[in-house]
Amino acid sequence: MLAVEEGEDIFLTKTGGENGIPGGVDADQFWIVMPDFSNNPQTIEDLELDIDEIVIAEIHASSTTDLNFSQNGNDAIISFSATDLAVFLATDVNQLENNGIFRFI
Repeated sequence: MLAVEEGEDIFLTKTGGENGIPGGVDADQFWIVMPDFSNNPQTIEDLELDIDEIVIAEIHASSTTDLNFSQNGNDAIISFSATDLAVFLATDVNQLENNGIFRFI
């Protein structure tokens, strides 16, 4: 698990899996950076919709229409080109797709 400070945090990891990323209070940035997510997506523990930003980098996606959104139990999953990028715990996929703040680099 990564350490969290109070306030606006930026989480940038270049490899997936085994990373439980807790956001905390205020607006956080969760960077989802390729290329090494083969079978190990990031796990975002407490995304705050309409507050936290999800930054997608180093893949050929330019908008949410390039991503695939799915629901697995209580968790939302985003994927690109048949590769799971991130799992958002206790998040409704429809809320994520419609109310998530995404930036593509």
